[in-house]
Amino acid sequence: MYSLSLIELNDVEMVHYADDQILVYTQFNQVSIITENNKFSFQLPLPAYLKAIGKLRLIRRALRIDKCSIGLSRDKKDMVITYGGYVYHFCLEQRILTRTSKLRNCNTVLHQSIASLSSNVFIFGEYGRNNARDDIPLYLSTDGGRNWKIQYSFPSGSIRHIHGVYFDKFTGHIWVTTGDLTGECHIFEFKDINLNNPTKYGDGSQIWRTVGLFFTEDSVVWAMDSEYEVSHLVTMDRRSGKISKGRSFPGPVWYIKTLVDGLYLLQTTFEKGDGVITDSAHLFVSRNLKDWSEIALFRHDGMPLRFFKNAVLAFSNGEQKSNSFYMSAEAIKGMDGKAFKCQITKNKGGLSG
Repeated sequence: MYSLSLIELNDVEMVHYADDQILVYTQFNQVSIITENNKFSFQLPLPAYLKAIGKLRLIRRALRIDKCSIGLSRDKKDMVITYGGYVYHFCLEQRILTRTSKLRNCNTVLHQSIASLSSNVFIFGEYGRNNARDDIPLYLSTDGGRNWKIQYSFPSGSIRHIHGVYFDKFTGHIWVTTGDLTGECHIFEFKDINLNNPTKYGDGSQIWRTVGLFFTEDSVVWAMDSEYEVSHLVTMDRRSGKISKGRSFPGPVWYIKTLVDGLYLLQTTFEKGDGVITDSAHLFVSRNLKDWSEIALFRHDGMPLRFFKNAVLAFSNGEQKSNSFYMSAEAIKGMDGKAFKCQITKNKGGLSG
């Protein structure tokens, strides 16, 4: 059995990236960076009236004006930020923020969904409501996020949106997950950044609906992100492409994390749907991607889901260990809009929150 301990961070809503060299976090529209030698901050552009009313956490939660996603280059010189319907580049050496592009169908993308492939290469895809089911682009930058081009588009009517783009260190390939309804849930594998002729996995059903992916030498593993059906663990054999269904989870799985000392994490989200059998966000841990132990649950704070969000736990990018990793909380009782430095220890007990 495992237990979880949390240390709350002051004035931090979301930790986006953390390792031994750098910490990147946000509070409302302010981005802060801490390195070994420096700490500095800058603000993302926002109209004056939104800055004023957004000082209240409940307002920015309802209007989603606290939501952004940040990708950091491998050499830690460039950042890509999606916020308020735009894409920004931030140069960490010169500390200059530049608006580089406008998103077509969303305000931001999901956390951890921007792929950083090398010092200069980023790829991400749009995540929005897309009620019209327009075509959805994959954007590529080869100069650290300063310029972008649409490298691939999913045809109109084929998917709703892109959940994430991920780099597979075992093959060097790029994987993309999509959703949400029947016929729209697939996993795509691209061989390189040219994003040509992807291998398409899945029949579009909910078992293929996921946000993040775990990679091993022999398999690709995910947990379903479905509010319509009970979400299960799914393992796909790399050679055959065949899938096997594992244990169930009490809600859709949005975010996952691989820790460098051998632990895997996933969280379940509380939202409306027949596949959700809880009123809480749950945290699970595994050492082998097969057997999962629940180590914590955090109850939704009771605010209307439609306006004030689902109960969600989010992890940060970057190499972290089980004795020092980061988790951020939304719509959770006593924890909404807060971030925590976390530690997992192995003992006889567990923890509920």
